[in-house]
Amino acid sequence: MLAEDILVVVNEDGRTQTQTQSSNGVRYITRENSGMNIGSWDAGFRAYPDYDCYVFLQDECVIEQHDFLQVYTQAFASDGQLGMLGESINPKWTADWLSLQRSGMNVFVPGHEIDGNPAPRVDCYLHHMRRWGIEPGPVATHLRSLIWCFRGETITLLGGFPIGHNKGECIAAEIGVSRKVEELGYTFRQISEQPFSYIYHTEWRRDGRSKLEVVPVYGTEWRLG
Repeated sequence: MLAEDILVVVNEDGRTQTQTQSSNGVRYITRENSGMNIGSWDAGFRAYPDYDCYVFLQDECVIEQHDFLQVYTQAFASDGQLGMLGESINPKWTADWLSLQRSGMNVFVPGHEIDGNPAPRVDCYLHHMRRWGIEPGPVATHLRSLIWCFRGETITLLGGFPIGHNKGECIAAEIGVSRKVEELGYTFRQISEQPFSYIYHTEWRRDGRSKLEVVPVYGTEWRLG
């Protein structure tokens, strides 16, 4: 990978205009702080829409295997229906929507709204996906938006990513992208049976079951795994 093929997108509070610059061959975009990481990834795709393959990473990611790009691109080359890859499928949401609506997952939490009114989590996600024109399908299975890799033609058909304006909408966007990939006739999967085999995210347990617990000790945060 060449430096000029690397783009860093920064979400900055209070920014109203997008700024583009480069340093040591690496390109940078500084933009408004909207849509969390999916918002920054959408901005990156729209700025450079002509690549055959895209790898989107959060800034807490650590490369575990330096041949990750070769492995990802070979996966696409060997399966013409594969449109999206990642490092971690969310196991808690690998269920049908009706079961999730009837489960303890469908609770009221801050930042989840429908038309400005508080809404249960599952109902919130379904509402916003449909508002964006995404058919949720029968199940909620999705790749976590920590590490995403796309075939260029797939993300072009997606037209970029939906942008959430609060926590509930951002989670709906995370789920919705995987669901839209399937709606378009492509498949998605975790690159390896073991989560985080090629790229790790430092906020998560290695088995992908949950985030690491953060406990303050004498003013310092320690992560327990």
